[in-house]
Amino acid sequence: MVTRTPAWSQLGTPDRRKRRCSCCTRPPIRFCLAWAGFIFLLTWTCLLYRPSFPPSTRYIGYQAFDMLASPHSLAKPQQDLEEQHSSTATSAPITYGPSFPNDIFAPLVPNTFPLTEITVHQCFRFGFEVCRPPSTAAKDARLGPWVKVDRPLDSESEVNESKDKGKTTGGGVFGNIFGSLESRYIFYRRSKRTSDVPNVVEVRLVELGTDQNPQGGEWAGWHRVKTDLRSHYMRIFMQLPPLHLYYRTVGGTDEDRVGIEAGEYHEPSKAGNSTYQPVTELDIVYGNGPPWPGFEPVGQVAPYQPEFSSSGVRLTMRRAPIPNPPLPVHPLFKADGTFKIVQLADMHFSVTHGDCREVDWQSSEKPCVADDDTNALIGQWLDEEKPDLVVWSGDQLNGQGSSWDVKSVLPKVLKEVIDRKIPWAAIQGNHDSESGHLSRVEQQRMLGLLPFSLTRTGPASLHDGEGAGNFYIELHSPAPDDMHLFTLYLLDSGSAAPKDKWKPWKWNGYDWIRKDQIEWFLKVSAKWKKIARPYIPDGAKDLGRLWKVKRRSGTALSPSSLVQRQSAATGEVWNGNATKATHLAKPKALFFCHIPIPEAFAPVDKDPHTGSKLEFGEEQEGATFEGGQKNGGIFDAIVAQPQEERDVVGFFHGHMHINAACRRVTGLWICFNGGTSYAGYGKIGFPRRTRVIELQQWGEKVTTWHRYEGRKERIDENTLYEEGEKKQ
Repeated sequence: MVTRTPAWSQLGTPDRRKRRCSCCTRPPIRFCLAWAGFIFLLTWTCLLYRPSFPPSTRYIGYQAFDMLASPHSLAKPQQDLEEQHSSTATSAPITYGPSFPNDIFAPLVPNTFPLTEITVHQCFRFGFEVCRPPSTAAKDARLGPWVKVDRPLDSESEVNESKDKGKTTGGGVFGNIFGSLESRYIFYRRSKRTSDVPNVVEVRLVELGTDQNPQGGEWAGWHRVKTDLRSHYMRIFMQLPPLHLYYRTVGGTDEDRVGIEAGEYHEPSKAGNSTYQPVTELDIVYGNGPPWPGFEPVGQVAPYQPEFSSSGVRLTMRRAPIPNPPLPVHPLFKADGTFKIVQLADMHFSVTHGDCREVDWQSSEKPCVADDDTNALIGQWLDEEKPDLVVWSGDQLNGQGSSWDVKSVLPKVLKEVIDRKIPWAAIQGNHDSESGHLSRVEQQRMLGLLPFSLTRTGPASLHDGEGAGNFYIELHSPAPDDMHLFTLYLLDSGSAAPKDKWKPWKWNGYDWIRKDQIEWFLKVSAKWKKIARPYIPDGAKDLGRLWKVKRRSGTALSPSSLVQRQSAATGEVWNGNATKATHLAKPKALFFCHIPIPEAFAPVDKDPHTGSKLEFGEEQEGATFEGGQKNGGIFDAIVAQPQEERDVVGFFHGHMHINAACRRVTGLWICFNGGTSYAGYGKIGFPRRTRVIELQQWGEKVTTWHRYEGRKERIDENTLYEEGEKKQ
């Protein structure tokens, strides 16, 4: 018999063995430190990135539910607008719907309640405290809770926030460090009480050296915020003096006047002084662009200093919200039967001025400023052409790290059109997805909030749930019959194609118009009713006049009296018994999308008589499918429609800056705009340009031409379509 020796006996004396459980063992110090570090990081992450309501990136979506309840509101879904049959907006007074929340920063919401108090607070990104000025329950109840203007007072902090979203790059070394550590924000209170609370009526920024601690007189009723608007980084590295915010109040109680710089408080009189209209909102603008419409500049917090990666920061304020000007529900043809469209493509604007690319005329005496010179060129074209509609066909923003704040760039892009009160619509390009932390849907909604905008988001489910800007615009007759004569389709062609799951590191081409978008387009196209062509805008007005004449004479209207009528607009007599050919046809249409369809590079049609190719214009960017949508589908769907059901007669694209040709493929014209902006890439000898499209004869004829920089005449003017022309 073999006796087994216990294993423990080989390790030492048996009587020294002690029974130990695993839970009684003291853990190593390294394990304790690692566990403590994990708990610290988890706690810090939860405090820093705790969710708020609504989340900061969803403010625009939140505001979409509480916009002006205007009858012409164009941010409504497409299906809502389809129910409206009136050709013009009604004159009903604007209503603001339900009460807006006072504890959320939403500058695009038309909140009419005045601000009651303003302050500046320093926030540390790695701190554990809630970034909010001190307050009391009583003050919160009477004056309103503190609301953070969630846009830092230094552009470096905003750039860093965008970088966290993976949408931008940039910033200097010191700016990245200090912008990550410290930021300063403006806070304000707003109250719905009107009797016993102060109203902020004016705001100023005063720099050290001009700040003289005012005493009474002009400065009566002013409060001085003690915290400097400028961070330590701005004062140390940018060598900027301290800057303080002053705001003026009227009304309130003696308690509200504590801290007023004037020695003796004098209540300013509000009688007959428009400057005492209450301030209802504050906002920050980065870069050199104009304020958001309805806001006015207050002062500069930080100048543009590229050596310190500072884009410039300005404070703006809004008094009473001003509703957007009313627009017709459907744009109308002019009385002469024409409707003119100007297409502007690939602006590539940035927060700052941006660099001019491929320009041969600039010099030290005449430098090129990309956004300013582009806007001057656009203004000249608009004044020459006087269009009825402007279509922005994508890439309004440069992306690539330079357009990191969308709300600061869009007013600059649209300034010339808004200043001239021209209706406009916009779709997005691939570079618009590279800008800031707003999604494409949020950007599209923001475009819809600007004055004179016909832009809509369209059905949210399209483009596999990621599309924004799938909508159409009906063009109607100005006659009383309000006839639908023409359609403009605007669809989102997306950005980059989805990655190949087997090769995620490889560029997979550009996105395309998806199957669900094609189905939506076909459904919309199928619902249009056919109208008599050629169209004569006689309408009910002429018929009503004839009816009155016959009723007064006691003579009944005979069929022959209705056969021949005169157009009130042109004087042309339309005779139903004449041999002039008439037929029923659907309103024709044009199709806009940013990235060109693959068929844009297919072989063109040829004239059956001469054998020449049906194309015109410059095409200097290689005819390659790689520059277009990765997949097709929309072109084939249109070609497959029966001839009598087909409404689209042409496609219009941007994306390729040095392609400006029109090519006819399988009976459909496909046209490029060419580069409009000095901020986008170009080519020496290839002028910046805009495409003009004129619908004539009530939409029965489509003509197009270009306008070039430095030239007054029309370039490459050609007719793309004419009703009744012999098909070739």
